[in-house]
Order: sequence, then structure tokens, then C-alpha cells
Amino acid sequence: MAKPYKDNNKGKGGGSATGGQKRKSPSSSSSDQPSNSKRALKKERQSYRPNNEVVVSSKDLWNKLRLKTNSKAEIRELADSLYDLIKGKMSDLGKKHDASRIVQAMIQHGTESQRDSCLSELANDIPELSKQQYSHFIVLKLLKYCTSSKNKKDIVKSLKNQVVKLATHSVGAR
Repeated sequence: MAKPYKDNNKGKGGGSATGGQKRKSPSSSSSDQPSNSKRALKKERQSYRPNNEVVVSSKDLWNKLRLKTNSKAEIRELADSLYDLIKGKMSDLGKKHDASRIVQAMIQHGTESQRDSCLSELANDIPELSKQQYSHFIVLKLLKYCTSSKNKKDIVKSLKNQVVKLATHSVGAR
């Protein structure tokens, strides 16, 4: 003799017989908004971040600076204006994922005196910068472009007591 059919949906509220309701779609989903309004909302959210104006304007300069078609005079002019813009804020900018490339470009394209001031501004934060995913590239640029013996001594001095911590750190060991 066959067993009677058992309803597996009993008590789950999925059927209309049990009084369940269909899920309503949200009135303003993210896919309904045009991309321009999404961009505007993103810019509004980012405007509350510290140093936002500096980051936005320095990104524009950085995009112009990294072009391969620039002449040496254009590179020098862009690097000078970028240095004036980020001077005094390099430590904060270096810790942001979208602004660390700006500091790297400043170290790469700046003059010796600008590199020296970058190093003096970042010297206390070198161990911390070495451990962060995007900021450790700044330390690599400092090692590559700050070639004077005084600069190398300053970098080594800031890393001297941190060698074990950096060697065992996943990012710092790079």
C-alpha cells in the first residue's frame, strides 16, 4: 500500500496556502541608480575623509606626472607642485591605499632636497609603513632613490630595532 504524500513545505511559509507573502523588491536598489549618481554618492562619502582635497588634487597631478610623454622640464614642474601640495602630510597620505603611489612618485621624480625632506618626514614611520600592504612600496622607493650615505644611515637607524618584527611579518619581509 502506498504512503500518503507528505508536504515538505509545511511550516516554512513558502506557499500561499500557509499565508506566506512574496518578498517585495526594494524601491531604490543600487542597480536602478545611474552610474553618475553612484559616483556622486561615492565622492560625497569620500569628502568627509581627512586630507580629501589634498588627495584628489594630488591624484590629478600624479596622473599627469606618470605619463611617459612628459619632458624633463614638465616632470620637474609637476614634481615641484606635487611636493608643495603634500608637504607635511606625507605620513598620512602614505598610509592610504590610493595616495601611497603619490608619495612614491614624489620620491621617484623629486629633487635630492625634496627626497631628503620626504625622508626626514617619513623617518619615524618607516617601520610602520614597512608593514602595510601599499605603504611598503614607499620604503622600497626610499631605499632605491635616497642614495646618499646620510640617507641610508637614517633609514637603517629607523629599522634597526625592528628587524625581527619585520622579518617575520608577511608584508614587512618583502
